[in-house]
Amino acid sequence: MTPLNHIDNYPPDVYETLISTLEDMKQGKPLGVNFKGVITVPLDVKALYRILSPDPNHWPVFVDKMSDMWRHSPTFTKTDLAQIEAPTLVVSVDHDEFLPPEVFEATAESIPHSTLDRIPKGTHSVPVEYPAKVNRMLLDFLDTE
Repeated sequence: MTPLNHIDNYPPDVYETLISTLEDMKQGKPLGVNFKGVITVPLDVKALYRILSPDPNHWPVFVDKMSDMWRHSPTFTKTDLAQIEAPTLVVSVDHDEFLPPEVFEATAESIPHSTLDRIPKGTHSVPVEYPAKVNRMLLDFLDTE
């Protein structure tokens, strides 16, 4: 799976907001994460990293790499997406913490040979939350191509 940063669907300041959020993360500030569209809870990402990481002291390097990734990720306009000739599966979810459903729809509409499929209860972590559904979608998509 490859996420496409579809620049036409974001407000102009979205990347600056992401970088600012990553700077807050580096300083250990909790983030407000919307949980499945129901409640926003503070998430202490740094504390979670300390628990899950084999090297908790690697935190500043991790955040720097995330910041660098967002600063240098390619962005695509609708014109760019219209040039994609390969059959493309776009998986939409209703509870992505970062992207509204319209982004998935607009992305699929912009790619000529795309298929839009949906996991209604999914979030940004849909491959981890629903691996069997995502795998089935991918296999079904590949079988039709």
